[in-house]
Amino acid sequence: MKVGLNFLPTVGPGEMPAERFYDEIIELSELADRLSFSHVKLVEHHFHEWGGYSPDPVALLSAIARRTTRVRLVTGAVTPAFTHPIKLAASLSVLDNLSHGRLDAGFGRAFLPSEFEAFGVDMADSRALLEENVEAVERLWTDEGFRWEGRFHRFGPLPAMLPRPAQLPRPPVFIAATTSPETFTWAASKGYHLMIIPVVASHEKLTGLLDLYRATRIEHGHSPTSDCMSATTAMWRRARTRRWREPRSTTPRTGTNSLRLTGVGAASPRTSTRAMSAWNRRLARPRWPV
Repeated sequence: MKVGLNFLPTVGPGEMPAERFYDEIIELSELADRLSFSHVKLVEHHFHEWGGYSPDPVALLSAIARRTTRVRLVTGAVTPAFTHPIKLAASLSVLDNLSHGRLDAGFGRAFLPSEFEAFGVDMADSRALLEENVEAVERLWTDEGFRWEGRFHRFGPLPAMLPRPAQLPRPPVFIAATTSPETFTWAASKGYHLMIIPVVASHEKLTGLLDLYRATRIEHGHSPTSDCMSATTAMWRRARTRRWREPRSTTPRTGTNSLRLTGVGAASPRTSTRAMSAWNRRLARPRWPV
């Protein structure tokens, strides 16, 4: 099992200036790199204090890329519904090159109605937008003379996109999936990896969805287990330290070759430093099944 950090901002200008938040995120990412943590992950959200300091995870991960050398950089997740696929493919490719091939490209549908309203996008199209735009991004990374005739976007034929990703033929693709069987099925059919939050669904439901994911991978000619699955747990301030000391025992056995456990919380850098060091020591003696 590998352990990384997921930065979900839960502060606003009244509690912390944005410049300080970004400085602390970069500081903690440097620490994660020194401690040999697996990855750093950033979300995309807009306008609200819950996530609003991370409207552009690619930009912030690009800054982190230049201050780290080993840690994987995960968009967890960017929202294709809100960005043209040509722009998104190019931005992610730049990040992959800046990091010398450390990008894990995570995509999600988004779920906040206010964000869809702000971008003038019909939330009912969220699944179709995710599926169409992720495929377009993947094709832009790999194809030359590419023409796209989709429901939401039409473009091309285009020359080879510049720059190409550093990882060939493309970076690993992760799909945010929690409760929707359709998302698990689609991700599996394409051979994509998963990003999940175990506490959102019951143990029984999530286990069933993972069984569906594995069966669908086999049906479409992929290996029955994904190379990697990312699951998110929590890390909090000192008053709640027991929440991050003992991971939830309800996380199902994944049947994957590699499970990434991601900590997410609102701790200060000093508190987070202690927590990260504690996690690092515990990795040599895990006490929970994966």
